Amino acid sequence: MLRIMVVDDEPIILKGIKSIIKRRAQDYVAAGEAKSLEEAVNTALACRPDVIITDIRMPDGTGLEMIERLLDKLPDTKYVVLSGYGEFEYAQEALRLGVSDYILKPVNSREIYSVLEKMAALFQEKRQSLSRKNAERIRDALYQFFYRNNRGEEGVLRQSLKESCFFTVVLLQLPAICGSEIRQQGIRAAEGWLEKNQTGFVTADGNEICILLQTEKVSDIHFINHFLLEQMKELGIEGSCLYVSDTVSDTDSLSGLFRQAKQCQGMSFYRTKKQQIQRWSGEEMVPFTIDLLQNHVESELCALLEQRKAEEAEEKLRGQMTWCARKMIIPQDVARYFQGLLRLAIAQMRTDGFLPPVLDDILNEQIFSVNDCSSSEELLEKVKVILQELTREDQRTGETGSSRIVQEIKRYIQEHYAENINLNALADQVYLSPKYLSDLFKRETGENYTSYLLYVRMEHAKKYLMQFDLKIYEVAELTGYASPKQFIRVFKKEVGVTPGEYRNQVGNGKQAPFRE
Repeated sequence: MLRIMVVDDEPIILKGIKSIIKRRAQDYVAAGEAKSLEEAVNTALACRPDVIITDIRMPDGTGLEMIERLLDKLPDTKYVVLSGYGEFEYAQEALRLGVSDYILKPVNSREIYSVLEKMAALFQEKRQSLSRKNAERIRDALYQFFYRNNRGEEGVLRQSLKESCFFTVVLLQLPAICGSEIRQQGIRAAEGWLEKNQTGFVTADGNEICILLQTEKVSDIHFINHFLLEQMKELGIEGSCLYVSDTVSDTDSLSGLFRQAKQCQGMSFYRTKKQQIQRWSGEEMVPFTIDLLQNHVESELCALLEQRKAEEAEEKLRGQMTWCARKMIIPQDVARYFQGLLRLAIAQMRTDGFLPPVLDDILNEQIFSVNDCSSSEELLEKVKVILQELTREDQRTGETGSSRIVQEIKRYIQEHYAENINLNALADQVYLSPKYLSDLFKRETGENYTSYLLYVRMEHAKKYLMQFDLKIYEVAELTGYASPKQFIRVFKKEVGVTPGEYRNQVGNGKQAPFRE
């Protein structure tokens, strides 16, 4: 609602404008009035209106003089000038002072409302801008306070929180496959809804959205959590999880709530069954320290690997994972612990002559990838691949681990050439990073994986084209191309003729040229 002050020395105009304002009482309110320059300055400073509608001529000065005296004292106030046809000499001065609009006398309600609607739009835009800036400020303060442990931001948060509320920290974990655009959509959806309903604030760290909820009823927290998951589903984000802290009725324990949510998130690492909403249960996780180290584990693991007992070695490490879960070791420390065990075993196997040095790069890359695991089962699956690599009998034949991996990738491409194969999917098959796999494939074969995939697709396309009952678009689909146009373009570039020409030439006994 705009607060409006009217300045004019003519009582009939003053009364008329006030009457027009009162007709729209739901939008505007007459905050004050004045008939002279001095009275206008004093009244404006007392009531601090949003808009001042002022006549130019007054008994003791002009409306422009009044504006000049108020500019510094009321920087947010907007000014509208009432002027007659003979007063345009004041227009240039009015523009210099930043007058927002003017109304020609005699005034009428349509012009008054038109100008006031413009003023309302200006204030609405400003409020939205301030709201955005405030949201950004709170988002940054929340991030610094929770993720950077910056206690100096606690004051900013306290000023933004409502009194007599319950507070909860919720971590909304988006799936790892979400890109930056999807992540931003998720953040905006959560932030928009919480801001609209004044129920919390949002910040984010990677694919983790951190939400500080403030509610008047504890029961609202349950509703909000389920609503947030529904919001993510509407955006097409499936597989999100919520990690929910305890609920408190004061702002003194905010950092403790964040720690609880992170601990709850950490415990999900050991759970074999994923739940969409997981709540703080009071369990404290602990870091891995040297005094927790179990003696002889690495030597027993090494002995099993040297005897090529991969399954027993895997069972040994599964037992270690159970031990870590029982001790409630922080997931990051679990990954480091398993990496350390494997590296110690590998070093001992090499010393004992059971492991060729050529496997170093492959194993180091696979061991490093253990850091990226989001669950104990995923970690053990990666460890299983490493153990199989360490105990393969064909190590003694001289075949390198890198060659085996490239052969496995080639087999995968030959079996799945009709699918949407990308580097990430291939890297997942052998538990390597996409970049490392790309470099390895190029080093071993002399070509990119895309060139090999293209070769396999073209060879199959030639065979399909000899099945004359198949349409060209069907051959395109069978070889992994969603668009027949793209298939025709690629085929002609690689083979030298279009699919139709190839079918005609080979079908008539002519050999079409093709690139080896």
